Amino acid sequence: MLSTRVALASGSYRRTGCTHGFADAVYGRSERMLERDTRRAQSAWSFVSDDAQDRFEHRLSAELTSGDWDARYGHLRTQPEFKGSMQILVAKP
Repeated sequence: MLSTRVALASGSYRRTGCTHGFADAVYGRSERMLERDTRRAQSAWSFVSDDAQDRFEHRLSAELTSGDWDARYGHLRTQPEFKGSMQILVAKP
């Protein structure tokens, strides 16, 4: 029988270095959420209609342009780490 060890590789995301599009990984880079490819990497968006996604893009874009997003969440841009809801597990034989 093959034995496998499973270890928790990370319980948090770092602001730099994350290249996948998981929502937790773009916590301080909301501009990435304007990219459809980023949202496609998040399964929950597959349940959101195109019209609703268009409204989301318009509203987020407006909040980023006006500075409203940064006024509320700008601290996330410099926060070096975010403990999110996802856990990364690595299995090794």
